[in-house]
Amino acid sequence: MLSRMRFATRIGVVGAVMAVPIVLLGYLLIIQVAGTVDFSSREREGSRLLADVWNTYSMALTQEGQLTPELQGSLGRLESAGLREWVRQARGDTEPIDQFVAAIKSGDLRLQLSTGKVLIQAISDHSNMTLDPNLDTYYLMDALVFRIPLMADMADQIHQAVEAAHATAGPPSHDVVRSVIAADANYRSGLADLRRSLALAIDGNPDGSLAAPIRAPMEAAVSASEAFLATSSPFVAAVMDGKPLADGAAVIEPAEHETQEGLRTLWSGANAEFDRLVAARVDGLLSVAMIEAIAVLVTLAAAALMVLVIARSIARQVTSVAETLVALGRGELDTAIPYQDLRNEIGTMARRFALSAIRWRRWSGSDASGRPSRRFKPARTGARRSPWTSSWRVPPRWSRA
Repeated sequence: MLSRMRFATRIGVVGAVMAVPIVLLGYLLIIQVAGTVDFSSREREGSRLLADVWNTYSMALTQEGQLTPELQGSLGRLESAGLREWVRQARGDTEPIDQFVAAIKSGDLRLQLSTGKVLIQAISDHSNMTLDPNLDTYYLMDALVFRIPLMADMADQIHQAVEAAHATAGPPSHDVVRSVIAADANYRSGLADLRRSLALAIDGNPDGSLAAPIRAPMEAAVSASEAFLATSSPFVAAVMDGKPLADGAAVIEPAEHETQEGLRTLWSGANAEFDRLVAARVDGLLSVAMIEAIAVLVTLAAAALMVLVIARSIARQVTSVAETLVALGRGELDTAIPYQDLRNEIGTMARRFALSAIRWRRWSGSDASGRPSRRFKPARTGARRSPWTSSWRVPPRWSRA
């Protein structure tokens, strides 16, 4: 099929075929960036939903599980945020949010905190936060989803266990002792994990913008947590030794309240920074996609322009040589043959045709003007050898008289 096309058309077809891989590569790059943008956008949506859940979770701690008007209002805002429908679309059911709402309405603080942590982790898993690819946002996610909620729960467990031990007439029961030991150990390990996660998030932040907004609330929360441990340690040790307790709950309650406030402030700041970093990532990805699209378009435009210039140049040269050959075929032997000075295939053809034209003039007996001499007259046959072919047949216009 190509053999039937003009030279310019052939070059255009070849250029179009060569453009297909460029377009395909650009398309694949843009699709990849679009997938990453969608991934990060879902993380931002999860961060927004987590903020609603955390407000209800922390308020349940503040209200000690009682269904106060403030807690009811927070629960109403949580349900109006579209969380139930989001969970249904992500999981296929609404079990985590249903259990959390039921726990809030029941007034059971232990059940509220346990179901709240399950809901927080479910949102994280289904919003891609758990799979975050960057170090800074990944460790911020770790603090938001696991470390801070765990520490808030364990601080309350220590308080409740010490209060239960104080309410016992004799030595604390084994269940109370086990509860205090587990809560204290989990709180201490959670504090160490929180400090490590936030330090890794700050160190993994490429532009260093995370240190300033996170360091101050982190240090405040850590300081309050250490003060809480220092206040609760004597009472925890007394529970572990099975000794009767003084009114330890009243002593450690202010320290716990300060710790919970520090953790809430830290969580809000960390969540805001997580959203900011993911939003900046999305903006950067959109910029990359725009640059890639422009690069593909510029490459295609440059390639099309180059193909057009080459096609027109070759077509002009080939057309000019072809018109010269037509003129020579009509007997216009003085026609100038162009492009003899080119150092390519067109130039080679032109020089060959010029040499053949000289031989033709000598053979036909033309004068300097290209007109045939009187020894020649028109005829359809001839016996002289033609310089254009290997046969003895000559063009039908001339033969020897």
